[in-house]
Amino acid sequence: MKKKLLCQLMAITIVGTMISGEVAAAAPEAVTQQSGAENVKAEEQQSSEASAEDKNDTVQSDQKDTENKDNADETADGAGEQTPESQQPEEPDTDEDEKQQEPAGDTEDSSDEEGDSEAETENEKSPDAEGSMEDASDLKDAEITEEIVEPNGDTRAKAAAFSAEERAYTEYSGSYNYVKPNDSVKLSPSNVNASDVVDEALGIISLNEGTYTTVTKKDVKALSIGKLQWHGQNALAVLREIIMQDKDDGRRLLGDSLYKEAMNVNTNWNNRVLTDSEASKIKALLNTSQSIKVQDDIERSCIAVYVNSGIERGIRNASALVYYADLQNQGGSGGASRCAARAYNLVGSYSAITLNELHIASMTDSVLGYWDSGKMDFRSRRARVYGYASGLGWTYCQSKDSQIPYKTLSSSNQTGTKWLQWALNEYCGADLTVNGKYDTETIAAVKKFQEDSKQTADGLAGTNTIDAVMEKIMGAGRDYKPGSSSGTGGSDNTNTGDNNNGNTSYPVPTRTLKSGSQGNDVKWLQTALNKVLGKSLDVDGEYGSGTKTAVADFQKKTGLSSDGIFGTNSRNEMTAMLDVQSSKPSVSVSTSKGTNTVKWSKVGDATGYKVYRKTASGSWELLTTIKSLSTVSYTDKTAKEGTTYYYTAKAYRTTSSLTVNGQYVSNVKITTSKKSESSSSNQGTSYPVPTRTLKSGSQGNDVKWLQTALNTVLGTKISVDGTYGSDTKTAVADFQKKTGLSSDGIFGTNSRNKMTTLLNVQKSKPSVSVSTKNGQNTVKWSKVSNASGYRVYRKTASGSWELLTTIKSGSTVSYTDKTAKAGTTYYYTAKAYRTDSKLTVYGQYVSNVKITTSKTAGTSSSSGSSTWKNPYSAPTRLLNTGSRGNDVKWLQTSLNKICGTKLTVDGIYGSGTKNAVKTFQKKYKLSADGIFGSKSLAKMKTLVATASSASGSSGSSSSGSGSASSSTWKNPYSAPTRLLNTGSRGNDVKWLQTCLNKVCNSKLTVDGIYGSGTKNAVKTFQKKYKLSADGIFGSKSLAKMKSVIK
Repeated sequence: MKKKLLCQLMAITIVGTMISGEVAAAAPEAVTQQSGAENVKAEEQQSSEASAEDKNDTVQSDQKDTENKDNADETADGAGEQTPESQQPEEPDTDEDEKQQEPAGDTEDSSDEEGDSEAETENEKSPDAEGSMEDASDLKDAEITEEIVEPNGDTRAKAAAFSAEERAYTEYSGSYNYVKPNDSVKLSPSNVNASDVVDEALGIISLNEGTYTTVTKKDVKALSIGKLQWHGQNALAVLREIIMQDKDDGRRLLGDSLYKEAMNVNTNWNNRVLTDSEASKIKALLNTSQSIKVQDDIERSCIAVYVNSGIERGIRNASALVYYADLQNQGGSGGASRCAARAYNLVGSYSAITLNELHIASMTDSVLGYWDSGKMDFRSRRARVYGYASGLGWTYCQSKDSQIPYKTLSSSNQTGTKWLQWALNEYCGADLTVNGKYDTETIAAVKKFQEDSKQTADGLAGTNTIDAVMEKIMGAGRDYKPGSSSGTGGSDNTNTGDNNNGNTSYPVPTRTLKSGSQGNDVKWLQTALNKVLGKSLDVDGEYGSGTKTAVADFQKKTGLSSDGIFGTNSRNEMTAMLDVQSSKPSVSVSTSKGTNTVKWSKVGDATGYKVYRKTASGSWELLTTIKSLSTVSYTDKTAKEGTTYYYTAKAYRTTSSLTVNGQYVSNVKITTSKKSESSSSNQGTSYPVPTRTLKSGSQGNDVKWLQTALNTVLGTKISVDGTYGSDTKTAVADFQKKTGLSSDGIFGTNSRNKMTTLLNVQKSKPSVSVSTKNGQNTVKWSKVSNASGYRVYRKTASGSWELLTTIKSGSTVSYTDKTAKAGTTYYYTAKAYRTDSKLTVYGQYVSNVKITTSKTAGTSSSSGSSTWKNPYSAPTRLLNTGSRGNDVKWLQTSLNKICGTKLTVDGIYGSGTKNAVKTFQKKYKLSADGIFGSKSLAKMKTLVATASSASGSSGSSSSGSGSASSSTWKNPYSAPTRLLNTGSRGNDVKWLQTCLNKVCNSKLTVDGIYGSGTKNAVKTFQKKYKLSADGIFGSKSLAKMKSVIK
């Protein structure tokens, strides 16, 4: 009752303020505190201008299929309290029925409003609560009105009582309160400031949000508009700022009624939903030149607020601040602060948070990760932003840490494998070599983890798998030690936490040790705990609370009573662990009939052994784990004859949930002998092809042919003994099932025909030739009978093979590589493949065919007769914002060619493409509306048809040799007539970027945005030419640049 009366008094005050017109300047300032873009929405509710990466993200087999569900009306407030560095943050509770923990020193009841360091109001709501995820501090006047609850209920009745129709009209006359980045705070790395962070955050947030003309009539509870999808009252503030640039134009486009509503200082749009007509009018206003400038400025101001908020919270890692800005943009200051507090729990201070910790905390957040109650999955957005922020070239993780996977890990994408190997070792009980290779050992560990966590065990580390690993890390809390792994990693002792990891310098205890004990035997114990558990205890001989806790942890993991007293049982287990950990068994290997047998010396107290193998140029792979102390040999039947291998073995001991691994000798080398039973081709040709039906009980050399063929095609390891037993029958049934035959396990005519066809393709090796013309290389190969198609590969002299294309036709025997770079030498090869139902086999290939790519018509200095051809089909429809397809790619390719733009050819008609179309239309005296219609198409076709090598290369500015002769090179943009600095945008910035690429070989993206990359390139230019290297492009820098390019 006390709070309700207080609210009513506040409401009376607000009404008086609105009548007096004093609210006029409040709304814009409130917008700078929290952008309306902070509404959390499913990514599919974003405009069609979303990043192409959304479209091209790998479909992960273990990812929840929830991202496309429309639950716009079921959202959650992301608010959370700020926690000082000195106070350990608690993860904000999202349970609607529990009170939020109060900040230290707060004497208010938990149901009252809380104040954070920014004097914002943040109210934690359950994710199940209806309403916007806008931060609770958005527009305090509107929010307080919404919070007043009349005795009879609905807050909308209160809003209606003060509707625009019942108040005097007072026209808004204020201006937006723009916020600048806080560049006074030193960030990490030290050469980056808050303005640089804002520049980079703009890039990713723009991709995640809308376009200049986006209008959503009802977005959760109210309208949203523009680049950041400003919501409700924030949308109104943005519209007012646009209108203030040209009131007459605003009134003309909106109409008198909507104009007056928007400009009335008493208007509240927190629950405003648009009609179709109103949406069209607002879209027309948003499409004006003044709107674009205002939106750019407000967008930058909003992102400055986000970045400043992260800095005020204590975050200093620049990459983490980029990520934090996107969190606050989507989830409000509450959502962002909640994720930051979770990251705090890993490292103990906000200043220690890096991008990696913030990403782990956010991916596992109950709302901004996978929001279960809302049935929305935002983890792909989190991963996309992480990939962007970790690729900025700034320090983004701790020194021993590495990049986290942000796309599904597989043999074809291994980025982030090293991190996953470390995490599986440290938190999931694996024992992987941390080598960054997604090898068979890593795949096996991933499958085991997936089985343990009730996921599909496919060995592909996708969103759900990485998320589950991150949950393990979050559960560990302050035990988080990135990069400190217990896997082999090529090292004998990777899990020690202290330099005193050998125990021979101290005596083994002969007494019971407990709290208060002192002496060298306590040092022995502390050293042992560091070595076996990976602790970081001070080896000081004092049995204090840290030692007691570590002993209790050791006892718990080894199944002993965890009382923290180190007695006889604990000592016996510890000495056994240390003995195994320091063991290094001798190893020998022999070879016979194509198999290699490894033997090693027995290690007392071991649970078993792990056997490893590698080739001269390869990495160690785990061959097998022997789960027996007494077994001291292993026969490798998978070795290839004539191949040289290295072998080693090490002991391990597992007691309850604790495992330690011993050491191993460097290697023992042997070359595999030839098999006596089968030919070197391993294709079954040394035995006769069966002419009879083979089944259980059959014997003979034709059965050996079948067994060899099954091993070759299926990769089975059947003994080639000529007897059709249960193993052979099972393999035949598997072959039949995979090739679409009746799986009866009887090898008849149909099975034989399938098998011989597959074998013929598998041993095929087509001849390959390659030619080059006009900057394109054409690969040709001989036809392979019965092939389903071919795979074409390419590499450079120092690179690795990459798959260029898969030809899905057995009769197509050539491919033209249009992506080759002129003057570069490439190697090409091709191999056949055949697919029968679910079984695919691949043929062999010649080593390589080398060729140096010829110069293209667009880059050759001697050729002017060759014309350029667009590889895509011209559009047959009108193209506009939101259009997608190959005809958009045609347009983007043509714009790059004709106008020298640097569009990404992704087939998405976004703001960049629209602006490029406007530039094209202005250049050729067409109506510059950014819509590519019939007149624009006709003009473009004419230009494309006559495009010569000169016109095709004039706009290229992404690289250069450092010289700029006016007779051979021309900048397609106009030189600046103003001072350029961080935040500047426009064609004059493109002029500068093009010049820097040409003169300094800066390799900047020519996007017209003066970001950190451009600023650093300007500094380089200024240093080179003895100017003041402040990164600001002023009159002296301009004069020097003009003289250089002449």
